[in-house]
Amino acid sequence: MHPRLELRTSGDYELMEVADAISEIECAAFFTGLLTKSQSEQRRGVAEFQAHVLAALVAAIPCVSWQSECSAGTLHLDSIDICGRGDGYTVVIELDESRADQVAKKFLSRMAIMHDIKVLYVALCYPGTQSMNVSECRKYFGYCESLATRLGGSFAGFIIE
Repeated sequence: MHPRLELRTSGDYELMEVADAISEIECAAFFTGLLTKSQSEQRRGVAEFQAHVLAALVAAIPCVSWQSECSAGTLHLDSIDICGRGDGYTVVIELDESRADQVAKKFLSRMAIMHDIKVLYVALCYPGTQSMNVSECRKYFGYCESLATRLGGSFAGFIIE
């Protein structure tokens, strides 16, 4: 089981490199049977997956300075799940359940806070509940991609099923 790339801004080499690295990450051990576990076990599994993604990105793209739980801005207490600082751009990777409202909320806040730099935004969505609408999540990926392009950045959306 690997994250499936649903949508990506074309023509951005740095984003393509990040998207390729994420597409190669094996994630079955983190999400198989996740929905049957307690909330605390689910949080622990997602935290372990986050560390796994970070390690994979550090190995695959060493020219970017990677870290987890970095500040989204000096005035805000939000933290970015995984961020990377490259030459002239910042990679923002948010791990969320496959919910369109979570994708939209995080994208909007991060792009507003980081308006003065080029942002390569990645939504990495994992299974939440059986009732979550993955199709709606894909629809919002399109909105995020359109806005990211208008703001001079780029967007990639992944779904783990």
